[in-house]
Amino acid sequence: MSALPYFANISSQRALRILCVDDLADIRYVLHLLLQNQGHQVTCAEDGDEALAILRDDPDAFDLIITDHQMPVMNGLEMVSSLRSVAYRGKILVFSSSLDLQVIQAYRALGVDDILDKPLPPPELFQAINRACLGSEAATKGSAVPWSQAAAAEEILA
Repeated sequence: MSALPYFANISSQRALRILCVDDLADIRYVLHLLLQNQGHQVTCAEDGDEALAILRDDPDAFDLIITDHQMPVMNGLEMVSSLRSVAYRGKILVFSSSLDLQVIQAYRALGVDDILDKPLPPPELFQAINRACLGSEAATKGSAVPWSQAAAAEEILA
């Protein structure tokens, strides 16, 4: 039985290799659990520097990177800039609670695929992943998760 059965059939049909980068262990844990439950291969890093170390040997090891912005050692913007310089060709989602307009514009200039506000209900995260990795048609497939069932995950993702 699935660890989170009410999240079934929301994400893509194709398993993705996803790197989640966030300095908060609870966020990494929940993202790992949610995404792994969807059939994806998930690796986590606690800051941009660790993420770059993971990607150093093989920049194409991941289809998608989901990153926070505000992290110690190296923030998300610095990490995305470094990723572009090593020719990372996968998709990038920024998942952060507060970004000013200048930072958003800087991310857009670096070609991130989407910028998501925390907190974000898991179904919306799955739809953003589908939009980025599979196109807009895939984002509308799957069943919706009632708010009450997603509340526990949302509290941690907040």
